[in-house]
Amino acid sequence: MIIAIAAGVLVALLKFPVPEILLSTGEYFARMTLPLALLCAGASIRLKEFQSSPLLYWATSGKLFFVPLIITGGGIALGLRGESLGVLFLMSASPTAAASYPMAQALGANYHLAAAIIAATSLASICSSTLGIFLLRVLGLI
Repeated sequence: MIIAIAAGVLVALLKFPVPEILLSTGEYFARMTLPLALLCAGASIRLKEFQSSPLLYWATSGKLFFVPLIITGGGIALGLRGESLGVLFLMSASPTAAASYPMAQALGANYHLAAAIIAATSLASICSSTLGIFLLRVLGLI
């Protein structure tokens, strides 16, 4: 990922013309990777992770409640309001990236836990994001 990002920045800075066939192939792979990563992560979920894993609950609550609370609070303290604050909240309250599953698997980490975190944050973010936006609206911040 780091090499691809560095290559992309280099191409953008040098204003190198990228052939259309390369762009269309890249778009095809980009549209395919997220569903494929989610499918693989979903297939490796073990129900015991949801039943007895404190790490899953800490990761999910941290990602969906504590981190957005701290970051949004910091944005409020810096004077952000309106659309900027709403975007900041939504970006900090987004579910865990599906790319964390193949990375955990490649590094030999607990990829079953990574898959469970992806699933839990994806499902719970529906409620937590809605609640957060509602609270920001009620408080008159967005």
